[in-house]
Amino acid sequence: MHFNDTLWENENFESRAASPENPTGERGAGAMSDPVPGHPSERLGKGWKCRPCIHINSGETAVLAELDGPGIVRHIWMTCDIASSPDCLPWNRGSHRWRDLIIRIYWDDQVSPSVECPVGDFFACGLEEFCQINSAVVTVNPGQAFNCFWDMPFRKHCRITLENRSPFGAGLFYQIDYAVCDRNAEYKTFTYSVDGIFSSLECTVYPFVEPESAKKLAPVEIYLGKGDWTDGADIYRSWLKEAGFTKRPSSQMADFTGCSGWTVASYYNNYSTKYVGYAPAQTGVTFESAMDSVISRTSLKYIWLTGWHDGGFDTLYPDYQLSADMGGSKGFRKGIENIHSTGGKAILYVNAHIADVDSKFYKSYGETASIKKPDGSIYNERYYDVSKTEADFVAMCPSSGDYLSRLIETVKMLSDYGADGIYFDQISEMESYLCFDKDHGHSTPATAYYEGYSYLLAESRKVFENNGIDPIFGIEGVCDCYGANVDVFFAYPDFNLSELTRYTLSSKIIGRDRYAGTEDPDDTRFSSAFVLSEPFVVHKHHVDNYRYYSNPNLQRYVSIYEKYPEIYLCGRYDFKNGLSGIPGGIDAGVILSEDGSMGAINIFGRKNLSDADLSITYLPDSGILVSAKNAETGENLLVSGKIQLVLKPHEVVSVVVEIK
Repeated sequence: MHFNDTLWENENFESRAASPENPTGERGAGAMSDPVPGHPSERLGKGWKCRPCIHINSGETAVLAELDGPGIVRHIWMTCDIASSPDCLPWNRGSHRWRDLIIRIYWDDQVSPSVECPVGDFFACGLEEFCQINSAVVTVNPGQAFNCFWDMPFRKHCRITLENRSPFGAGLFYQIDYAVCDRNAEYKTFTYSVDGIFSSLECTVYPFVEPESAKKLAPVEIYLGKGDWTDGADIYRSWLKEAGFTKRPSSQMADFTGCSGWTVASYYNNYSTKYVGYAPAQTGVTFESAMDSVISRTSLKYIWLTGWHDGGFDTLYPDYQLSADMGGSKGFRKGIENIHSTGGKAILYVNAHIADVDSKFYKSYGETASIKKPDGSIYNERYYDVSKTEADFVAMCPSSGDYLSRLIETVKMLSDYGADGIYFDQISEMESYLCFDKDHGHSTPATAYYEGYSYLLAESRKVFENNGIDPIFGIEGVCDCYGANVDVFFAYPDFNLSELTRYTLSSKIIGRDRYAGTEDPDDTRFSSAFVLSEPFVVHKHHVDNYRYYSNPNLQRYVSIYEKYPEIYLCGRYDFKNGLSGIPGGIDAGVILSEDGSMGAINIFGRKNLSDADLSITYLPDSGILVSAKNAETGENLLVSGKIQLVLKPHEVVSVVVEIK
C-alpha cells in the first residue's frame, strides 16, 4: 500500500486545507478571520492568522471540517489538551485525557459516522500518555503533535467533528489537508452501515460509474465479536470456503513435499545470474541434457523449470519460443518425458505480468495491451542482474484480450508438450496497478487484476483438463482471492508471511529461499519451514556443490512428511492453538489432519539456547489428546497428560498426536 505518493503528479486533483479559520477549505479563505477584540491578534488585523485554534467547552461538539467533494482527505494534524480546572486555559496547564475527546467522520449524507473513536486511540496513543510514533500512516511527534496519513476518499461531502466529554474546556490546534477531485478521476468511497453485528462495505469507483450513480461491488461482511485473532480467522476461513475461494489440491499433489527449481536455457546452470540479455544457449546443451542434469541433482520430484524459452530467464516475455538450437519442440517434449520416467512432475514457468520491450508481442500489441495510467501513459519496469545488465519491460493489463490470449496459447503449448502444471510468476508479488483503459473490459480500474487473472487461471485449468490433466498451479506471492485456482503459493523470500495467511488458506504455501529455513544452509536451513508444515523449495543458488539438494535436514523432514501424509500432505496448519508450556526462543506449530483425529506438533529450538526440559500441554479443539510420540523414533512422550521431552539447541522434534 502506498500513501500520498502520486497525488502531486495527478492533474485532476487540487490541494486544499481546512483549519479553525477556514473549516470549509474554500480556496483563498485562509487567514480571513476577523481579529477578536482584546486579543493580541487585534494588533495584526485581518489577513493574518487570527484564529489558529479553537476552544471546545465541556459537553460541546465542534465541527472541524465541512468539505464538499468529490475529494480525498490526505492528512490530519492536531494537537490538543484538556484543562485541569475550570479556570485554567487548556494550552497552559493541560492534562492529556485524550479519551474524553471523540473524533467522528461522516461521509456524504450519513446520519451515523463511519469513524467514531477517542482521539488518542485514533492516533495510536490510547493510554493517554505521550508516545513518540513514526510509521507510514501515523506519526506522533514531541509537543503532542498528532498526524495521520490515511487516504480517506469521499464522493459528495465530508464532515469531521470533535466532542469534548470532559468536565473542563479543551483547546485544539488543527489542520486537515485534502484534495478536491475531478468527477472523472479515480477514487473510492467506503460506506459502513450498521446492521445488527455486521457492517457492509460499498465501493464506488470512477470513471467507470456515471455521475450521480453508484455501483455496488462484492460486499464484505465484518464480524464484530470476542476472542483472539484465530477466532476471527475461523470465521474468515469459513467464508473463503463458502464463497468459493478455496480448492482441494490437484490430485497430482498427493505426495507433494516441495519442489526444486532450475533454469533450463541460457545460463541454465547458474540460477543467480539473471537478466542475461539474449545470450545463446551454452554450446552442446539441449533441453534433454539440461533436464537430465536436473533429475540427477534433485531430491524432490516436483521440478520447477524456468528459462525454458528463447533468450532464457527474464527475456522476450511473452513470446515463449522454443530454441531450435536446444532441440526445439521435439527435444523439449523428450526432456519432460525423461522427468516423467523418474516419477517426476514438470511445472513450467510463465511470467504473467510484464512484456519485454524487444519481444515480438510487445512490438505488435504492447501499446494496446499495457496498463494505462489516467493520462494514458504506461508503467515501465526495469530489472538488473549482478553485472548491472538491464532488461526493460512494460506492465501488461491482465484483462487485455491480446495479453490473455498470448498467455493461454503458451499454457496450451506447454500442456500439449506434457507439462504437469504452471508457475505463474509475479501475479501476487507485484503491485496491482489501476488500469484506466476501458477497452480491456474490466469493470473498474481497481478490478483489472482480479478479473483478468481469475479468467487466466480458470481458462488455463480448462486447457489442461481438456488434455486429461489435473494441473498443478502455483503463483508468486500470496493472495487469497486466487485460491479457487491455485494449489501452491510461493511466499516472497524477504518478508515474513503472516500466521493469519497460513492459517486461513487451504492451498499449500512455500517459504522460498532464506525464509525456507534459517540463515545457516549447512545446519537447519529448512527447520523453520518444517515447523510451519510448509513444503520446501530448493534450487542451485549462489553455490556449486548442490548441498541444498543433499542437505540431511531436508531429507529428514521430507521423510517425515512422507511417513504421515494424512497429517503433513493433506492436513491444515493450526498455528499454536491448544498449546501451552512453550518457552521463549522456541518455535512451535501445529498441523491437524483433515478429520482432526491426528496431528503433529513441530518444535524447533534456536541455537543460542541451552537444553530445555519441556512439559507441554495440548488441548485440541477437535477432541481429547490420547497419545503423543516422537514421529521418527516412535518413543512415547505423553506422561501424566503432558508431552515431556528434552530439546537441544538448534534441534527439531516432531510429535505425532492422536485425538479422540
